[in-house]
Amino acid sequence: MSRPNGRPRGRPKNVFELGVCRRGHPLIGTNIKQRKNGEHYCAACHALASKRWKLEHSERVAESARRCAGKRQLAQRMALYGKTAADWEPLWKESGGVCAICKEAKKLVIDHCHSTGEIRGLLCRSCNSRVGFIETGWSLLAETLLYIKAHAPG
Repeated sequence: MSRPNGRPRGRPKNVFELGVCRRGHPLIGTNIKQRKNGEHYCAACHALASKRWKLEHSERVAESARRCAGKRQLAQRMALYGKTAADWEPLWKESGGVCAICKEAKKLVIDHCHSTGEIRGLLCRSCNSRVGFIETGWSLLAETLLYIKAHAPG
Protein backbone atom coordinates (compact mmCIF):
# COMPACT_ATOMS: atom_id res chain seq x y z
CA MET A 1 0.00 0.00 0.00
CA SER A 2 1.46 3.35 -0.93
CA ARG A 3 0.78 6.95 -0.09
CA PRO A 4 -0.20 9.69 -2.53
CA ASN A 5 3.50 10.59 -2.99
CA GLY A 6 4.25 7.04 -4.20
CA ARG A 7 6.41 5.95 -1.25
CA PRO A 8 5.36 2.80 0.60
CA ARG A 9 4.09 3.34 4.15
CA GLY A 10 6.65 3.12 6.96
CA ARG A 11 9.73 4.03 4.93
CA PRO A 12 11.48 7.37 5.67
CA LYS A 13 12.02 9.90 2.86
CA ASN A 14 15.80 9.48 2.61
CA VAL A 15 15.72 5.67 2.35
CA PHE A 16 15.80 4.18 -1.13
CA GLU A 17 15.75 0.64 -2.41
CA LEU A 18 18.01 -0.95 -5.04
CA GLY A 19 16.61 -4.47 -4.92
CA VAL A 20 18.62 -7.35 -3.47
CA CYS A 21 22.29 -8.37 -3.32
CA ARG A 22 23.64 -11.62 -4.82
CA ARG A 23 22.70 -13.52 -1.66
CA GLY A 24 19.15 -12.14 -1.67
CA HIS A 25 19.52 -9.60 1.14
CA PRO A 26 17.52 -6.36 0.62
CA LEU A 27 19.50 -3.31 -0.45
CA ILE A 28 17.67 -0.58 1.44
CA GLY A 29 18.98 2.72 2.87
CA THR A 30 22.08 2.52 5.04
CA ASN A 31 22.34 -1.23 4.38
CA ILE A 32 23.85 -0.52 0.95
CA LYS A 33 27.60 -0.74 0.23
CA GLN A 34 29.24 -0.23 -3.15
CA ARG A 35 32.34 -1.87 -4.60
CA LYS A 36 34.83 -0.03 -6.81
CA ASN A 37 33.29 -1.70 -9.87
CA GLY A 38 29.90 -0.13 -9.00
CA GLU A 39 28.32 -3.38 -7.81
CA HIS A 40 26.08 -2.98 -4.78
CA TYR A 41 26.05 -5.35 -1.81
CA CYS A 42 24.53 -5.35 1.67
CA ALA A 43 26.14 -4.66 5.04
CA ALA A 44 25.60 -8.30 6.13
CA CYS A 45 27.58 -9.60 3.13
CA HIS A 46 30.28 -7.02 3.83
CA ALA A 47 30.53 -8.15 7.47
CA LEU A 48 30.79 -11.81 6.43
CA ALA A 49 33.48 -11.10 3.81
CA SER A 50 35.42 -8.95 6.28
CA LYS A 51 35.25 -11.62 8.98
CA ARG A 52 36.38 -14.33 6.54
CA TRP A 53 39.31 -12.21 5.31
CA LYS A 54 40.43 -11.45 8.90
CA LEU A 55 40.34 -15.16 9.77
CA GLU A 56 42.35 -16.10 6.67
CA HIS A 57 44.93 -13.33 7.31
CA SER A 58 45.06 -13.36 11.13
CA GLU A 59 48.84 -12.82 11.30
CA ARG A 60 48.64 -9.73 9.07
CA VAL A 61 45.71 -8.37 11.08
CA ALA A 62 47.50 -8.89 14.41
CA GLU A 63 50.75 -7.32 13.19
CA SER A 64 48.91 -4.32 11.76
CA ALA A 65 46.99 -3.85 15.01
CA ARG A 66 50.22 -3.93 17.03
CA ARG A 67 51.95 -1.44 14.72
CA CYS A 68 49.03 0.98 14.61
CA ALA A 69 48.29 0.77 18.33
CA GLY A 70 51.89 1.62 19.19
CA LYS A 71 51.98 4.62 16.84
CA ARG A 72 48.58 5.82 18.00
CA GLN A 73 49.53 5.48 21.67
CA LEU A 74 52.79 7.34 21.14
CA ALA A 75 51.04 10.17 19.28
CA GLN A 76 48.38 10.43 22.01
CA ARG A 77 50.99 10.45 24.80
CA MET A 78 53.11 13.12 23.15
CA ALA A 79 50.01 15.23 22.43
CA LEU A 80 49.32 15.35 26.19
CA TYR A 81 52.49 17.42 26.53
CA GLY A 82 51.96 19.55 23.42
CA LYS A 83 54.44 17.53 21.35
CA THR A 84 54.18 15.38 18.22
CA ALA A 85 55.27 11.79 17.65
CA ALA A 86 58.32 13.19 15.79
CA ASP A 87 59.53 14.72 19.07
CA TRP A 88 59.96 11.20 20.49
CA GLU A 89 63.10 10.41 18.48
CA PRO A 90 65.35 13.07 20.11
CA LEU A 91 64.12 11.99 23.57
CA TRP A 92 64.91 8.36 22.77
CA LYS A 93 68.39 9.20 21.42
CA GLU A 94 69.14 11.36 24.47
CA SER A 95 68.20 8.50 26.81
CA GLY A 96 70.20 5.92 24.88
CA GLY A 97 67.25 3.54 25.28
CA VAL A 98 67.78 3.20 29.05
CA CYS A 99 66.12 4.71 32.12
CA ALA A 100 67.78 8.00 33.14
CA ILE A 101 67.81 6.91 36.83
CA CYS A 102 68.44 3.16 37.10
CA LYS A 103 70.14 2.86 33.67
CA GLU A 104 68.23 -0.35 32.86
CA ALA A 105 66.89 -1.09 29.39
CA LYS A 106 63.23 -1.48 30.37
CA LYS A 107 60.10 -0.14 28.68
CA LEU A 108 60.40 3.64 29.01
CA VAL A 109 57.67 6.14 29.83
CA ILE A 110 57.59 9.92 29.58
CA ASP A 111 58.52 11.71 32.80
CA HIS A 112 57.12 15.23 33.15
CA CYS A 113 56.96 17.98 35.76
CA HIS A 114 53.51 18.01 37.36
CA SER A 115 53.55 21.76 37.95
CA THR A 116 54.77 22.95 34.51
CA GLY A 117 53.84 19.97 32.32
CA GLU A 118 57.29 20.03 30.68
CA ILE A 119 58.86 16.73 29.64
CA ARG A 120 62.02 15.98 31.64
CA GLY A 121 63.05 12.73 29.98
CA LEU A 122 62.37 9.01 29.74
CA LEU A 123 62.25 6.73 32.78
CA CYS A 124 61.22 3.15 33.44
CA ARG A 125 57.80 2.81 35.04
CA SER A 126 59.11 2.07 38.56
CA CYS A 127 61.53 5.03 38.60
CA ASN A 128 58.83 7.31 37.19
CA SER A 129 56.46 6.23 39.98
CA ARG A 130 59.13 6.90 42.62
CA VAL A 131 59.82 10.35 41.18
CA GLY A 132 56.09 11.10 41.23
CA PHE A 133 55.75 10.07 44.89
CA ILE A 134 58.82 12.09 45.89
CA GLU A 135 57.73 15.12 43.87
CA THR A 136 54.30 15.24 45.50
CA GLY A 137 55.53 14.42 49.03
CA TRP A 138 58.75 16.38 49.66
CA SER A 139 57.82 16.95 53.28
CA LEU A 140 57.61 13.21 53.95
CA LEU A 141 60.89 12.28 52.27
CA ALA A 142 63.13 12.91 55.30
CA GLU A 143 60.74 11.04 57.61
CA THR A 144 60.60 8.13 55.17
CA LEU A 145 64.40 7.87 55.07
CA LEU A 146 64.60 7.95 58.90
CA TYR A 147 61.96 5.21 59.09
CA ILE A 148 63.87 2.99 56.63
CA LYS A 149 67.16 3.52 58.52
CA ALA A 150 65.53 2.75 61.88
CA HIS A 151 64.15 -0.54 60.57
CA ALA A 152 67.16 -1.61 58.54
CA PRO A 153 68.65 -5.00 59.44
CA GLY A 154 71.92 -5.10 61.41
